[in-house]
Amino acid sequence: MAKLQLYKLVETATKQGRKAPLRVTTEMVEDIYDAINRAVFSGVLQRPKIIVRDYKKRDIWGECEGWQKLHRWGPPYTKVIRIQRHFPNLKTLIAVIAHEMVHQYEWDFYNVMTHGNTTFFAWEEKLRSKGIRLSISI
Repeated sequence: MAKLQLYKLVETATKQGRKAPLRVTTEMVEDIYDAINRAVFSGVLQRPKIIVRDYKKRDIWGECEGWQKLHRWGPPYTKVIRIQRHFPNLKTLIAVIAHEMVHQYEWDFYNVMTHGNTTFFAWEEKLRSKGIRLSISI
């Protein structure tokens, strides 16, 4: 399969607009993840397990779960990224995946997951330059 280019994904998402609902698949999330990883994170992230699911009782778009290898004090790594199955549009999906990837970077390299300026919002300008809005809420 050909590698998706992030700028083409963002361009397509912008053209589709805000009212273009979609049903998300694991393959879709993996392709977007890989495109963001190459364009924003220079390929340093190892893709964790991706789970696409319905969050029926919680108003949640995605989540990143970190773990530590071997025992509680082992080196951190991201175990799984979960993404909601239904999205209002592609642009929101891309933003949520990028958000969870920033958490992954924080966890894998700093052993924290925050919404703070030091590690989380340090990625805001880089993502904005690629057409992606980094936010703590969508």
